[in-house]
Amino acid sequence: MSDTGQRLRAWRAENDVNQTDLATRLAAVVPECNATQTKVSCWETGRSVPTGLPRLAIRLVTGIPEGDWDPPEVRAARERAAQQAAAMVSTEAPDAA
Repeated sequence: MSDTGQRLRAWRAENDVNQTDLATRLAAVVPECNATQTKVSCWETGRSVPTGLPRLAIRLVTGIPEGDWDPPEVRAARERAAQQAAAMVSTEAPDAA
């Protein structure tokens, strides 16, 4: 089970929501995500990873950020890119004087 899958399961437990109810909530928020109980189970166990609209729906319903589903190497690359962009912006910013 992935860390994010565990967080999704923990969110359900904390909010007393079963997999079918979560799928219904996800589909109500983003109908195009086509969430089902089977998909929620697969996400929680790590058999599959949500992409696109299901990630958006999960974030809106549970607060779990969309990027948290990415593998660690993708998250690390994203963080490095964000740091590099921030450094570039800070060195290019004009003086306020």
